[in-house]
Amino acid sequence: MHKVAIVEDDTQIRTMLELSMQYAGFEVVSANNGKHGLDTVLRERPQVAILDVTMPGMSGFELCRAVKQLMGNRAPYVIMLTAKGQPSDVNAGRAHGADLYLIKPVDMSKLIGHVRDAIGEDPASSQTP
Repeated sequence: MHKVAIVEDDTQIRTMLELSMQYAGFEVVSANNGKHGLDTVLRERPQVAILDVTMPGMSGFELCRAVKQLMGNRAPYVIMLTAKGQPSDVNAGRAHGADLYLIKPVDMSKLIGHVRDAIGEDPASSQTP
């Protein structure tokens, strides 16, 4: 089973993401802030990490950069999922190492499709909510 990490400080959004990813057949680990998210990603080694940008303590940008630097070629595919949608925000996400930058609200079936693409899973082989 492929593992997805979700780092999101908003409890409702995190829960929705967790349930959707579990329903789609992924093992899910999650954290409610950047520091805990860094510890979780380093320990659990997910194939994909979905990160919010605006979090207390350590932003999603800082988390992404730390994960990419510490894990090197073993780093997960990072999807930034945020309400910050200005071109400068998207550019900042890419500059910090994000592989994909998506704006909230996001269509959950499209997000699941991006996760499947990132891990090389055939979309037809799994259920989609």
